[in-house]
Amino acid sequence: MTLSIDQSLDAAWSALPTKADASGWHSIPITRKADCTLLAARYLPDDEEALLFEFNSNISLAPSLVLPDAYGFKVIPVPEAARPRGVALSRKPGASKELFMLMATDIINMVAGTSYTDSSEIFGLVLNRIQAWQAFMKREQVRLTLEAELGLSGELECLFQLIISGLPALSAVQAWVGPLDGIQDFEIGHGAIEVKSTAATLGFIIKINSLDQLDDSLRTPVFLCGCRFSIKPEGTALPERIQKLRDHLSGSYGASVLFEHLLLQAGYLECHAPLYTRKFLLRELCYWRINENFPKLVPGNVAAGIRAARYEVDLNLPDLEESGIQEVLSMLGDDQNGAN
Repeated sequence: MTLSIDQSLDAAWSALPTKADASGWHSIPITRKADCTLLAARYLPDDEEALLFEFNSNISLAPSLVLPDAYGFKVIPVPEAARPRGVALSRKPGASKELFMLMATDIINMVAGTSYTDSSEIFGLVLNRIQAWQAFMKREQVRLTLEAELGLSGELECLFQLIISGLPALSAVQAWVGPLDGIQDFEIGHGAIEVKSTAATLGFIIKINSLDQLDDSLRTPVFLCGCRFSIKPEGTALPERIQKLRDHLSGSYGASVLFEHLLLQAGYLECHAPLYTRKFLLRELCYWRINENFPKLVPGNVAAGIRAARYEVDLNLPDLEESGIQEVLSMLGDDQNGAN
């Protein structure tokens, strides 16, 4: 019977010695990709479980390079003559083995699926993914709240619209900065799109969380993408929305990898997919340009001394003029001839 990646890791870690007369790294190969060998490892005498990366060609480990270090893991070079180009992702004492296993399995699967063959490219890919996990581990909750699940569903709908409307896959995913704590959710050309979602049964009322979200003084124009959902059996669950986008991004390796990084930074773990059973049916998706006629509170129109605000906007007002997606892309000044 063929073992899964996580089973192979667990079996290898269990087979490695926990006590030895000589200190150092003990390892068992798990898989190989081009110039990179991935090994289940244990460091003695500290008894640290790790995922070890051995490269056949040089990678950049300059003294100025800051390697990721989070609550449950650390990334360290392996200073052994037998492993001159080794790097270890090591679990810290007391950290969750289950979460570390998820991270290690995710990284192994990512490396196994990459089209990269150069050691430096693979190392960069691994570091980026570890940094995404680093951001995930800072979150207070493991799974998304209902509000966050709804918000992510809206951002994914907007991303899907951008792609099917002609924006190259990689450009569209690169524009998605919401998971990176961007002020607005998408930065395209010289402007931006802020996405707001609601599942309210009455009206089309959205929540604005800061004075900056609808501020067009730094990037212009800014558009609001409003998504009105209802919870219905015929709707689409969050994992289904994600899979639909994965299918559309499958022709662009760079877009696919970045998309997975952003999902993790947004708080979505694939192993939690069965938890997201709510089905959101998209009722409306509309765009409005944020201009002098749009109801908003921004730093430039509030009284002196007001530093923060949260408020609601009713999008059913009759004098709000909607924009089509092609008009939005044209006004944002996107480059639709970018690389995929």
